[in-house]
Amino acid sequence: MTLKFLVMSDLHLVPEGALSMTLDTAARLEQAVATVNDRYADFDFCILAGDLADLGQADAYRRLQQIIEKLAIPVHITLGNHDDRPTFLDVFGAEHATETGNIDKVIDAKGYRVILINSSEPGRVDGVLTQGQIDWLRARLAEAMDRPVIVV
Repeated sequence: MTLKFLVMSDLHLVPEGALSMTLDTAARLEQAVATVNDRYADFDFCILAGDLADLGQADAYRRLQQIIEKLAIPVHITLGNHDDRPTFLDVFGAEHATETGNIDKVIDAKGYRVILINSSEPGRVDGVLTQGQIDWLRARLAEAMDRPVIVV
């Protein structure tokens, strides 16, 4: 069995009525969702790999929720440097955070392990992993010594 998944990143959604760098990013995401549903509905899942909201606003995350609810395949999420973790968790729910406090996740599917790790840190544009995340990542990798691993 082959694992089939999509990765989307840098969505940069903004609240309704706003544009990001002159672009209607929500309209573009709507088009992407329609394309996924039309052409890739047999895929195992979709990963949203950060920069979901342009400025981390709650209204942008709520807009994201409304759009991705239309996806015909499961969605897994992590954050990027434009995202605001506390605001994301307020909108999407605290269950999206792991014991690291970040939006890190393990997906085991079809003999693969896919690890999502959130390297965003408030106030920084570069990525950083805390010691807790590094320990978490090491443990998740050690659990998967018998299969291929993909880290996003």
